[in-house]
Amino acid sequence: MMLADDNSWNNPTGFMNKYGVLEKITTISEEDGLTVKSKKRTIVKAKPGVSPLLMGKMLLSNSVFLRLSDMSENLPEYEEEVIELKMDDQQATAYGYFEDDMKHALKDALAIGDNSLLGSYLNALLSYPDRIDQGVTIYHPRTQELVVCGPPISSEMPKERELLQIIDFEISHGRKVLVYIYNSATTDISPRLVEMITADGYRVKVLRSGDTERRSENIDTWVKEGLDVLICNPKLVETGLDLISFPSIIFYQCGYSTYTLRQASRRSWRITQKEPVKVYYLTYLETMQTRAMKLIATKLETSLALEGELTDKGLSALSESSDSISRQLAKALLEQMADTASLKDLWATYRKKEIQMNCNVSGSKPVEVALDELPDSVAKMSVEAEQIGDKVIKVSFTEYVGRRKKTTRIEVKQSELDQMIKDTDNPVSVQLMLF
Repeated sequence: MMLADDNSWNNPTGFMNKYGVLEKITTISEEDGLTVKSKKRTIVKAKPGVSPLLMGKMLLSNSVFLRLSDMSENLPEYEEEVIELKMDDQQATAYGYFEDDMKHALKDALAIGDNSLLGSYLNALLSYPDRIDQGVTIYHPRTQELVVCGPPISSEMPKERELLQIIDFEISHGRKVLVYIYNSATTDISPRLVEMITADGYRVKVLRSGDTERRSENIDTWVKEGLDVLICNPKLVETGLDLISFPSIIFYQCGYSTYTLRQASRRSWRITQKEPVKVYYLTYLETMQTRAMKLIATKLETSLALEGELTDKGLSALSESSDSISRQLAKALLEQMADTASLKDLWATYRKKEIQMNCNVSGSKPVEVALDELPDSVAKMSVEAEQIGDKVIKVSFTEYVGRRKKTTRIEVKQSELDQMIKDTDNPVSVQLMLF
């Protein structure tokens, strides 16, 4: 078909002229203002993109379109958990002063129509609790005047402790861990995390931007050499890279792009994955991080409705504009809006709708589970159970032992129930017992 369309192998420029996107930049410079002599120079560059003509002529007749949801019944279990952590007293005090100073500075800037500081202000508020050991100093981008300063604190922070505990738990169960961070360039927090993880006896590598062609090869080599933990910015792997070797994913920092978050969180939940995939989101209570996560949960729920049966990004791009979210975060900061919605509830609502969409079911209903007695070591326990259509029954046990919370989830699939019914002529009952 390509040859019949006069596209020879050794003529890529001709193919790009037909079906690609070419950018032509013409520069005209005057030699002499009096005699109006000039020189013209044109540069042609290939840009990302493809003509719709190529779809009709070459691709549609040779294509099959599938969504991940079309194969979700044959994929391993996918689970997400949002962990909200309370800051230490010293950390909370420093953050409180920092946020107040940022709020007043942002008010003054917006009052005179200066929006140039909006991005840096919000990014500093999102990242300060995670890089508080370095301290944060914000200067005005044009005048270079000092705007606000967040002091450094050198002790180990709650999110760092939680990260190490999750890594220890997952690796002890034979699962490699992928850790996402956004401060990976000039404000890089990975050296501190690498030092902590290495001190616990685990092998860790940091994936950097740059050589995109060899990313997959490098990761495969590291895994063969015994890598336990991979740290990277989620934007490096949001598309075009499967990370099957890392069934446990930790968003140490979440940013505020819904598209990046959804793509990066599914990097190991692919059609060749055999292990259950677990994704953790770490955030600090009563900070800009939690406000951003709440907005993301709302945007994710909206993007499900927008996407319908569209491909990959589609209309979800409209619901995840970083400018829109940054302005909403600024509004929440300045107006001190009532923050009554629970992040866990918002995230649970989004996940329920996503599961329903993937399973093509119209609703869900609670399943009653009774607990007669608790083990001596468990102070209290909550149980949540849910049946989504006729596809799956999920039961979640949450135990509270001292200050630690342990969640155990059980999933019974329709195929397993069908097999039980097939193996016996009698009615089948299912009983969940706690040992």
